[in-house]
Amino acid sequence: MLSAQFIPGGNPVEFVTTGPTKLTLPTTGVIASTTPTPTSITAATATLTAADSGGVFFLNRAAGITVTLPAVATSAGVTYEFIVGTAPTTAYVISGGGTTVRGVVVTSATAAADSEASGAASVTFVANTATRGDRVELRCDGTNWYAYAMCAVATSIVIP
Repeated sequence: MLSAQFIPGGNPVEFVTTGPTKLTLPTTGVIASTTPTPTSITAATATLTAADSGGVFFLNRAAGITVTLPAVATSAGVTYEFIVGTAPTTAYVISGGGTTVRGVVVTSATAAADSEASGAASVTFVANTATRGDRVELRCDGTNWYAYAMCAVATSIVIP
């Protein structure tokens, strides 16, 4: 639960949650919310950092892309979304950077789901099968990457 309290006399407004988190806003200036600008990846490789967290990345190189995620130890709370912008003729691989990726892939083709509970090293958009709009969201808890993927064609996204 979030409640707001205005403190008269030019003091900041405090937002207090039921937990230990407290947000204090300044008395002057503008408070802005930012929405990440989508990024088109067209190079053969890309390496992301924790600073890229919250980003939406469109995969736009038919000849394939390998994206490497940052180390999990420094990525707790980091999240990314990858969307196929150009159908790949060579796979798009999202590498966990040597750490485990766990997750589920949901497909509209059969209303079925495929999951990888034991973990794998990557998430792959399969060449000549993945289509525009297929997507995966990855979140890190500081130990593993967790994937939630949606695709139009069964087996177009795999957690091998």
